[in-house]
Amino acid sequence: MIVIGINTGTSADGIDVAMVEFERTGPHPPVKLLWSGTYPYPAPLKRLYLNLVDSANTLTAPAWFDMAGRFDSGLGIAFSGAVTKAMQSSGIKRSAVACIGSHGQTVWHAPGRSGSRRFAAGTTIQLGSPSVVAEMTGIPVVAHFRQKDVASGGQGAPLAPVLHFELFRKFAPAVVLNIGGIANITVIPLQDDFSRVYGFDTGPGNRLIDMAVESYTQGRKAFDRNGRFASKGGVNAVLLERLMRDRFIKKTPPKSTGREYYNMSYFAANAVPSGDIETIATLTAFTAHAIAYNIQRFVKGRMKRLIVCGGGARNGAILKQLSGLMPGVTIKTVEELGYSSSAIEPMLFAYLGYLGINKIPVSFKKITGSSRAFVPGGIYYP
Repeated sequence: MIVIGINTGTSADGIDVAMVEFERTGPHPPVKLLWSGTYPYPAPLKRLYLNLVDSANTLTAPAWFDMAGRFDSGLGIAFSGAVTKAMQSSGIKRSAVACIGSHGQTVWHAPGRSGSRRFAAGTTIQLGSPSVVAEMTGIPVVAHFRQKDVASGGQGAPLAPVLHFELFRKFAPAVVLNIGGIANITVIPLQDDFSRVYGFDTGPGNRLIDMAVESYTQGRKAFDRNGRFASKGGVNAVLLERLMRDRFIKKTPPKSTGREYYNMSYFAANAVPSGDIETIATLTAFTAHAIAYNIQRFVKGRMKRLIVCGGGARNGAILKQLSGLMPGVTIKTVEELGYSSSAIEPMLFAYLGYLGINKIPVSFKKITGSSRAFVPGGIYYP
C-alpha cells in the first residue's frame, strides 16, 4: 500500500511531500520511503498565514475568519498542486495511491488540560482544506489528526513518536529529537514495545532564533543557516538564566506548545533584544539548554543515543551546544542514519494516514495524555 504524506512546519518555508510504502496491513508494518521532495510555499499564502497567527489578537473576528477561509482553500489548492507534481516526479500513478495523509498548517494550538474528557477544554486548528485536496487529486485524504487527539483528552502533540519508533527502535535505548519551530522528543526505551514509548514538546526549537535572525538582517534572512550567526555572537548569561525560568520548560509532561506562546510578545515579556547577534547566540543556547534540561529532568532510565531530525539538525551551533550539555551521549543526525530531515514529518503523516484509512487504532496516552486509543484522523473522499 502506497500513501502520500504532506507537511508544512511552523516556519512555512516549504511543502514537504513523501511517498511511503507499507508492505503489509496491520500495526507496526515495515515502512519504506519511495520518494520525497519539497515544493515552494506560495508567498501570498505565507503572508496570509503570518497575518493569521501573528495578528490574531488585533484582528476583528470577521477579518480573521475571512482570512482563515481564504487561507484554508488556498493552501488546499497548493497542497493539491504539490501532490500532482510529486506523482509526476516520482512516477507513481494516482491509481497506486491508497490515500493522502495531510497535516495542514497549524494556525492555533491551545490544547488545555491533558486527559480531560471535556472536549471544549482544548482547541487546535489546522487549515489546508482536505476536501479541496480530495476533489482536486481524486484521492481520499486523511486529516485532522491533532483534533482527534484533543477530542480524546490529549495535548494534540507531539504525534511524531509513532513513526520515530518504527524508524529508530533498532537504536534503543534512544531519544529522537525533532527540532522544528518547536522542539519535541521521543523516548524509545525498548525496541520491541511501543507501549513504553513516550514524548513531549521541550520548548522552542528554531522559532525564536528565526525571529531574531529576521530582525537582525532586516528581513534579508529567514533563518540561521548552519548556526553561522550564533557562532559569531557571545551568549548573554543573564538573559539565558532569565529565559530558563520559562514556565513551559519546567512543566511536567505531557505538554505541547506553539507559536501562540513563543512569539514577539514572548520577546517583550522577557526583555529579549531583537536586533543583535548576541541575541541570536543566546536564543540558540536557550533552545539547546531547554532540550537538555527536559531530557535530564524527565527522561527515565539510561539513554545511549540522541537522534536529531528537523530543520535544527542542520544548525551546527545547536548541535555543538547539545554535545557540551550532554557528555557521554552519542549524537547523530537522521542524515547520518540514511534519512532526509525534510522527509521525516511527511512520512509521519503518511503513516498516520495509513493507520486512519485502515481503521487501526493507536494509543498516545503516554505521549499526549489522551484518554484512550483511537483511529487517527478523519477521512475525506473525492
